[in-house]
Amino acid sequence: MNKLAILALFIAIGVLSAPASYAEEAVAPAVVEATPSTDAVEGAIKSVDLESETPSFMLTLADGTEAAVQIDEAETQVTNAGAPSDVMALAAGQKVSVRKADRDGKAVAKTIDILA
Repeated sequence: MNKLAILALFIAIGVLSAPASYAEEAVAPAVVEATPSTDAVEGAIKSVDLESETPSFMLTLADGTEAAVQIDEAETQVTNAGAPSDVMALAAGQKVSVRKADRDGKAVAKTIDILA
């Protein structure tokens, strides 16, 4: 019995003192670049706020839910029935199609097409 205990002790010491090359190499976790998810929604504009530091509008979707959408003045492209337009053309009551991306947990419009 003592020989078994001594053998186990030698094995434990050998494993603990083995060079790192014998140990399993640690695998670094994969780094995944976060890409903003993009999706398209349609709805009616409930309100527009172009005066605040972060321009935005509230959109009422077909199911009755509301979504706050920010406008990036440098990136958001606005069209009216497919023709170029600008954010100043946005008004409550308009039906729009919005392609948006999530940035830092907020919806940011990439494109806004005024439908009616």
